[in-house]
Amino acid sequence: MAERAAEDRAAGHAEYDARALEATAELVASRSREAVASGIDPASAEAAPIVDELASSYARFRGESDGPELRRWLVDMVATFTDLRAERYWQLLATINGWPPIPSSVPAWEWFRAALQAPHGEVRRKSRAYTRKAPRFGRG
Repeated sequence: MAERAAEDRAAGHAEYDARALEATAELVASRSREAVASGIDPASAEAAPIVDELASSYARFRGESDGPELRRWLVDMVATFTDLRAERYWQLLATINGWPPIPSSVPAWEWFRAALQAPHGEVRRKSRAYTRKAPRFGRG
């Protein structure tokens, strides 16, 4: 994770508006959660407009245009920061400290990553994220 942050700083993306980042991340988690709940296969044509909306949201947040390079970065970023063990750690920490429960968001983020890697997501070049097999989603 520290390496990913250092790469972003080196690429000139060190200064983020924390509120904008939170809003963008919540949009991705919410829309992807809805897609998972609806049984939308991330490789389907039905997923394409959702991926486009979410990638465009990240592009606006980063001050970039949406395209294959941004989408490759998103695949790598999601693969780096989506870890069930880390999420479980924070959920347990919340329980121990009496904080509000932290709902699981990893399945939603994994759906987004899988949708970005689908042919309609335009991420075809091999990246570090391809080392983990994408989960299967959809009906049945």
